[in-house]
Amino acid sequence: MTTNEQDVLSECERLRRKGLYWDAVLLLSEGISSSSPPSAEFYFERGECYVDLGEFLWALDDFTAATALAPDTARYWTGRGHLLYTRLGRSAEAIDDLQRAISADPASPIPQQQLSLCYLELGNTDIAAEHASRALELDTANANSHFCLGLCHRAAKRLASALDEFFITATVAPENPHNWSALGGAYEKNGDAATALECYKKATELRPSASDYISMAAINLDAGNRTEAMACLNSASKLEMNDVQRLLFDCHLARAEGNQREKKAEIRDTIYKVLARWEETRDFGR
Repeated sequence: MTTNEQDVLSECERLRRKGLYWDAVLLLSEGISSSSPPSAEFYFERGECYVDLGEFLWALDDFTAATALAPDTARYWTGRGHLLYTRLGRSAEAIDDLQRAISADPASPIPQQQLSLCYLELGNTDIAAEHASRALELDTANANSHFCLGLCHRAAKRLASALDEFFITATVAPENPHNWSALGGAYEKNGDAATALECYKKATELRPSASDYISMAAINLDAGNRTEAMACLNSASKLEMNDVQRLLFDCHLARAEGNQREKKAEIRDTIYKVLARWEETRDFGR
């Protein structure tokens, strides 16, 4: 990589940190048009910018260009595979890309992690667990690998094993709110509501999340702590929620306010809307 290419990539990273994604796209586009041969890294980084912008098909085009220019670079295949199964619902293609990434860099746990999550998305927990375990063999201290294996155990209803993996994850990477949220969910499913509540609190301290606040509200309601539950729901109401989270929020708010009967019709209508949305999008694997 030339000094000029490195300068462009450094400036691109600065622009992305500031949320100036279109400016980064313009900078990289100029770099692509002026470089000969075209820079695979420029294509890949522009694809990442398109992901930030929600332009997933444009991102796919750039990731594809990067893999064509540098077919032995595992990171490009991993990025393309991740996009295919998380954003475009094309899991079969994603598996092929992630296998290519593993062939390009068999010592990296990252493609194994992504392949595990892809198979988990397809509902194949056994193969997903095999790849998560393989990722751990490559790097036993990798928090993401433990997280993937925890997800596999949770999907297979091996709740005690899931708890063990999420505990390791939160211990190894305590700065990640997702790890505390997952650990809280594991404790809750294992019947330890008090510890679950503490984990959710740590998650919200690191990054406020409507999902975690709603879970905290449910635990407080079950314990009869309506005041604490209302405080959690108030915090959740200020954050973005998807349809399922909104449904749970409404249910718990009705419980906290003691007017479940009055809310019943509204909640039922929300359930129908969520199910209808799921029917429309399930073929996308979302």
